Amino acid sequence: MSPRHPLLAALPQLALALVVVAAGLGAGIRWPWVAAVAGSLAAVGLLQSVRAAIELGRLRRLADEWLLWGATPRPSSTLLTWRARELTSPRVRLTLAHSLGGIERELRGTSLPGPVPLNRRALRRHVVHVRALRERLEDLARPVSVRGMLLADRLLTEPGSPLYSSAADDVLAEALSEVLAAIDPLPVAVAA
Repeated sequence: MSPRHPLLAALPQLALALVVVAAGLGAGIRWPWVAAVAGSLAAVGLLQSVRAAIELGRLRRLADEWLLWGATPRPSSTLLTWRARELTSPRVRLTLAHSLGGIERELRGTSLPGPVPLNRRALRRHVVHVRALRERLEDLARPVSVRGMLLADRLLTEPGSPLYSSAADDVLAEALSEVLAAIDPLPVAVAA
């Protein structure tokens, strides 16, 4: 069971608001009253959607900390299992790969600079590692580890990441090397 998607949290109230509009207009109730009730229901739906989004973020952060700490997703832990599936999904892998491709294009000068300033000096020296990570993420035939995906996600999304800060070249090299090393799942030992 995965956490509730924020948009799904608002659906009951939005559906009820539509019923109120249809019933109110059909019954000849004055428009301002119908609009007030329907608007109130829509506002409650929006509030529930915002609350669900906050809760989803909290659950992701909690699961991420456990997974980075070394917790293993098991059937008994629905939160960790859900987050591990989400992180290793083709959608997330391709999204991160697309972001890395954008960084590569920006460094080559084939696209306009993005809204987030890059650590260009360090990235130019390690563009081979960026390309290797992008290609590894795009190779959907090869599985990836949850820890590696967490590290890749953090490398690309955290504001203090060496991709965006003015960190020294060796800090970026170390971060890219750590992600590349962690992205491959550890082999499972077979009992003899």
